[in-house]
Amino acid sequence: LWNVRRHGLLQRSSVTFGTKYPMMRLPIFLSAVFASLVCVAQTFDRTHVVEVDSVTSAEALRAAAHKWFVDTFKDASKVIQMNDPATNTIVGKGYSSIGGNDDLHYTIEVQCKTGRARIRIYDITHVGHGKVGLSEYAAPSYGPVYDQVKCHAPGGGAIMEKRMEKRCVELRPRIRRQLESLESSIETALQNPVQKTSSDW
Repeated sequence: LWNVRRHGLLQRSSVTFGTKYPMMRLPIFLSAVFASLVCVAQTFDRTHVVEVDSVTSAEALRAAAHKWFVDTFKDASKVIQMNDPATNTIVGKGYSSIGGNDDLHYTIEVQCKTGRARIRIYDITHVGHGKVGLSEYAAPSYGPVYDQVKCHAPGGGAIMEKRMEKRCVELRPRIRRQLESLESSIETALQNPVQKTSSDW
């Protein structure tokens, strides 16, 4: 083991294995390395600011976002988790099919200010549904997914690693397309905010 001295030099520690300090630092070190790798994982999270104009109120934009949730999901009341008039923020948890046995779960946050809104899509997770082909095996759920070669947590072993990379090649573009479609759809709704209707009808 090595200790860092004040002058930046490294000095071998006098601690020896088998004494009162057992060899416990290696697992801790490996855990720290693994945690650092997880932290730098390239997520699919995306944030986009929509510039509408300079006059549309934050309330009108929030209403447009709320209408988008209602029009997009079968039961918006179960999807929408927060609709805060104080901050003009609306947050929902939904999911979409990306083909086959693959569903994409995500959280969408739309925060509105006068003339603009920020769309954030995060907590992106893969959930499998149904059976694989004609088999009796349930479609796998990969959990949190990442925009990198290994897009989900490894299943163990070299063979599984190769299968995972092959599966990620297929999944990544489908995930990107779905998220881009969601983002574009929300932006379109915000560009056409809900207008107050006349009571004279």
